[in-house]
Amino acid sequence: MAARRETLATRSAAERAAERVTQRKAKEALKQEEARTKFERATSYHKQESAAQIKRSERIAATVQQIPDDDPLLVPRLEVLRRQIPEDGPITPEHCMVVQGIEVREGFCISCGAALDEPAVVRCPYCIKAYRMVYQEQLREAIRREQIVYVDADFTLDD
Repeated sequence: MAARRETLATRSAAERAAERVTQRKAKEALKQEEARTKFERATSYHKQESAAQIKRSERIAATVQQIPDDDPLLVPRLEVLRRQIPEDGPITPEHCMVVQGIEVREGFCISCGAALDEPAVVRCPYCIKAYRMVYQEQLREAIRREQIVYVDADFTLDD
């Protein structure tokens, strides 16, 4: 009879231990499911953000492409920017400012101060085009002078 009581007590202790293990596993599974749900939400959000950024970039690129090289709003920016680029050496961010000394404010071009249509960009389409044109001119000149021996294969002068 005493042996039987020990067996029942042992069995109930074993059952309690198994129940605790089961509860622990259930808690872990719940945590994993919560983590998976958070990850899926974040991934979905980032996919939507990435898609929005791609669309925004495509809109800006299309706008910049539509600006003619002799546009009256582009020509003065080109002239000022060309004067700021050094004849030798790298083009640094300081050289990319079309108008020196302007107040940098959110929602306005950091180069000319014009109001921006796209809130996530820092330059207006005219300043973007001016910078690209001057940068390409400088790159062509460096290649002509054979100062550049390697150009990234993904970069084209027509970008």
